[in-house]
Amino acid sequence: MQTRVLWICRPCHSHLHRMLSERELADHYASREALMSHPDIRAFVTWLADKPDGFVPKR
Repeated sequence: MQTRVLWICRPCHSHLHRMLSERELADHYASREALMSHPDIRAFVTWLADKPDGFVPKR
């Protein structure tokens, strides 16, 4: 069992699961650096970074 945790906001968490399966996350994206190497995830994080605290994107 892994004991490392990456704390992320709810919008990022939801986006990750829309983009990647649990298996893909475990096998290929098990670190912050690996997640940020995915172009769709990096684009979302970059877009979300400019939004005010508490912002909830529409699906």
